[in-house]
This record gives sequence, C-alpha cells and structure tokens, in this order.
Amino acid sequence: MTNPAGNGTVPPFHEGPRQSVQKNPVEEKRRQGLSHITMALGWITLTVAMLGGTKLLWDILTDGFFLESIWAKVISLGLTFLLGWAVCLICIRAFGNLVLPILIQIYIFLTVSGILVLYGRVAYKLYIEQFVADQHYMRYSLAIGIGFAVLVGLHLLIEYHDLRPFSIPFLVAGVLHLSSMVFHYVFMNGSQENVLGDVYFFGIIMLIAILMLLHLGIFNLPRRIISYFFEKNGHALHPRNQQS
Repeated sequence: MTNPAGNGTVPPFHEGPRQSVQKNPVEEKRRQGLSHITMALGWITLTVAMLGGTKLLWDILTDGFFLESIWAKVISLGLTFLLGWAVCLICIRAFGNLVLPILIQIYIFLTVSGILVLYGRVAYKLYIEQFVADQHYMRYSLAIGIGFAVLVGLHLLIEYHDLRPFSIPFLVAGVLHLSSMVFHYVFMNGSQENVLGDVYFFGIIMLIAILMLLHLGIFNLPRRIISYFFEKNGHALHPRNQQS
C-alpha cells in the first residue's frame, strides 16, 4: 500500500499485525504441577509446625511446661517451620501460586489470635495474683517472642502483606490490660508484688503493636533480599529452565 505522497513507502509508524505469544501447554502443565506439589508440601510442613506450636502454647497455658525440655521442642519446631517456610516461599514467588497466600493469611490470623490468648492468660494470672516470677517470666516471654517470630516469618511470605491492621487487636488488648490494672490496684487495693510484671508484658505488647502500626519498614531489608534473590535466580526454578 502506498502513502498519500505516492512514493510507495510505508510510514515508519506503521506496525504490522501483532502475533500473540502462545504458552507452551507442556511447560504450563509442568509449572502447575510443581506449583501444586510445592504448595502441598509447604502447607503440610507449616501445618505440622503450627500444630506443634499450638501444643507448646497449650502446655504453657496449662502450666504443663518444663524448661528442661524447651530446646528440643524449639529446635524441632524451628526446623519444621523453616523448611515449610522455604518451600512455601518458592511456591509463591517462583511458581506464582495464588492459593497458598490465602492459607498463609489464615495462619497469620491464627498466630495473632494465639499471641492474644497468651497475653490474656498472663494478664489474668497477674490479676488473680497467681503469677510466679521465677517460672512465668521466662515461659511467657519465650512464648510471646516465638509467636511474633512466626508472625514475621509468615508476613514475609506474602509480597505485599501489611501488618498494620493486626496492630489494632493488640492495642485493644493493651487497653483492656490497663483497665484491669486500674481496677486491681486502685479499686481492689490488690497486692503490688507483681506490678512490674504487668508493666513488663504490657510494654512488650504495646512496643510491638506501635511498631506494626507505624510501619517503619523494619522488615524492608529481608523483603528486598528475598525479592532480589528471586529476581536473579527465580527463573532457574521455572520448569522451562530445568533440565529433564
């Protein structure tokens, strides 16, 4: 076709028909297969770790917990969680699985709920004056610390996850704790022996809740490291780049 000038040339801005990029059905099937397998393995491993953590939390809440056996429990649960976390990370970031992030969101909600139950338990023990400093400081501090470590790990699995909404339940729990302290120490004239325990656990929860609410980017560095790793190496995990 000639242009209006009649010189028989095609204008430089003219584009021919675009050809759509066809996905190789074999490659797509392999990708989906690996996505499903890693999702199942990651989910099962994380579930085992979460169930073990729930059992440990229950032992702490019912005072069926002994510090002598803590390291074996923490190491076994930690290794299980790390393996599940790594497999889930590959499944989400390398294979683009869309189902697993929904399950991770549920586990984040359950983890937050478990920390709140634990915080409520320690506040209750302080209120009824059954808090034993020699035993409860260590076990409850350890349990809360592990709970928040799990929360951060799950948070990093989802690329654009926001922890700020989860700070609200912790702030509400802090207000309830303060109200119980006022009622206990002011109106009931309760024993002041463990008032430092109230201040200690209230301070820990409020510090973490405020950091979550302010969103200061504390976890930006590990998130960038994860993103950089998959930008550089994630293609190697894709089925079309794997050797048969």
